[in-house]
Amino acid sequence: MKTKIFLLLQLLSLIIIAQSNYIRNTDIQFVNNNFGCVLRNDGIISITKNGGINWSHSLVEKDVYLRNIYFVDELKGLVTTKNRMFRTNDAGATWVIDSTITDFQFESILFINDST
Repeated sequence: MKTKIFLLLQLLSLIIIAQSNYIRNTDIQFVNNNFGCVLRNDGIISITKNGGINWSHSLVEKDVYLRNIYFVDELKGLVTTKNRMFRTNDAGATWVIDSTITDFQFESILFINDST
């Protein structure tokens, strides 16, 4: 009986570990019919420049849960994590920390236009 319980606990722990390592998409935005981005919960952003036919991948920050994305145009965009914001000016090829906010959590971002 102890062996069966031990094996059951081992199986449950493997299921929990597998679920915790599950990669999923967290947000998506298309600026137009061609340029679009998909965020993942592991710090990766996938970018298409041809309507989803081909995708490239860019690392924002390793093992960071990316929450929201907002691109003003095909070059300028922002990505939020729990308490940080990253900015790109080169269509997502590189990302830099725009601001660090330690006592605030981002839930979503929205801009009226490209200057506000």
